[in-house]
Amino acid sequence: MLRDAYLEKNGKIYYQFDSQQPNPDENMTPLEHERGFLSTEGLVVRDIFKDYFVNEGAVQLYTMTGEATGYSTMSVRRIVYEGKKNMDLTGNSTLATFITPDKKRNNVTKIKALVDDFDRCALKRTITNMYTVEKIVPIVKLIFEKQKNFMNLGSTRTLNRIISEMGFKFRKTETNRKLLIEKHNIRLKRIEYLKKILEFRRQGRKIVYTDESYVLSSHVVNKSWSSVDDNNTVKQSLCKGKRLIIVHAGGEEGFVPNALLTWEAQSSSGDYHDNMNKDNYYKWVTEKLVPNLSKNSVVVLDNATYHCHQSNRAPNSNSLKKDMINWLTENNISFNSTMFKPQLYDIIRKHKQVFIKYSLDGILSKEGHDIIRLPPYHPDLNPIEMIWSQVKQYIAKQNHNGSIKKIAELCKQKMESMGNSEWGAVCANVKKLETEMWKNESYMDIEMDKLIVTYGEDTTDDSDTSTEDEDDDLGVAPLQP
Repeated sequence: MLRDAYLEKNGKIYYQFDSQQPNPDENMTPLEHERGFLSTEGLVVRDIFKDYFVNEGAVQLYTMTGEATGYSTMSVRRIVYEGKKNMDLTGNSTLATFITPDKKRNNVTKIKALVDDFDRCALKRTITNMYTVEKIVPIVKLIFEKQKNFMNLGSTRTLNRIISEMGFKFRKTETNRKLLIEKHNIRLKRIEYLKKILEFRRQGRKIVYTDESYVLSSHVVNKSWSSVDDNNTVKQSLCKGKRLIIVHAGGEEGFVPNALLTWEAQSSSGDYHDNMNKDNYYKWVTEKLVPNLSKNSVVVLDNATYHCHQSNRAPNSNSLKKDMINWLTENNISFNSTMFKPQLYDIIRKHKQVFIKYSLDGILSKEGHDIIRLPPYHPDLNPIEMIWSQVKQYIAKQNHNGSIKKIAELCKQKMESMGNSEWGAVCANVKKLETEMWKNESYMDIEMDKLIVTYGEDTTDDSDTSTEDEDDDLGVAPLQP
């Protein structure tokens, strides 16, 4: 017989059981709970199971307990198993509290979120320096030891995931030694970008960097000086508050005049890029950016999806056969009309990189401007990232009421005060970094050849060779032949 009342919540009895009714009915109120359960709820489930076992025998015990408590049969099994696992020699459970059974709390995602773009760039430079300067083979444990005092990396397992997301991979050699190297396609795109940007600089072209960012209405400094008797201190909000989206562009001479765009975000998504789409971005480009650009400028973009919309996207392997034929015909690529779809797609895959055309490139090229896209995982090559940091620091110091309108005013106020001195400093750092990266490419070739001689050639397949739509997914401009 179950006890008449286990717990009370809001004056309502959780469980009542009538011995005349073997199955739970409307006279038994199921336990209300969200995902997981409290320790006391775990004890209730265990006690109900034990009472059913005494009164009803071993027939459908887990199912009946689940119906009575509102938990799944599997959850009941796990709770009972946890109770049995913690029994003492007398058969009584020593467990006073229950946790969610087998619910392993993984902090990898949380740690990865704390590692920002600047930390990732520092990790990338650490790996490169180990090859080119220290002349040692980088391993995850060694990288972790070098950087653990400067950033929160969690564990070597988390660091391994972060490095993999940055475009690095392990290659197995003939001696079974695993070498941490940058993926071939990532390095190739960086080389092509550096080659183009250095040539534009040699020509004396004006380089304009664009980007999007955001500021939360709760963005304030963590600590500040105040009098001992001063009770009028700034309090940090417990919630993140509203989000202000910022879009702007600038170069060595300062921000592009009249190109600032700010608005309050409507989406509650964790990624601020979800608050911008192709139509909004193209409207900003045509109405605010292009009219205010100097003649013959070079615009630098990152690889956001709305920056890389293709005007003549190549068919994929799942496209209709007629679409494949039409694309090949429009681009004057020879094929045989008797070919099957796999054969047609094989031709498309070999040629599609040459014929990729981005809609944004066409808009700017009509006005006499060029576009180049940053290589993946290289925000350190965009000086506006440092400008965002300065703007946000200013807002944090001046933000006293958490008003989104006030945040927008502070943002505009700071940007109007920034000129060629601030921009010139960050652009000079990027120029220095570009030159350093270009020199390192030669050193990387030499060091990688030495590793091949020492440890043998790579025995794994080269997964960098793009298949299907890999390059399209990266959102990077293809290399022209």
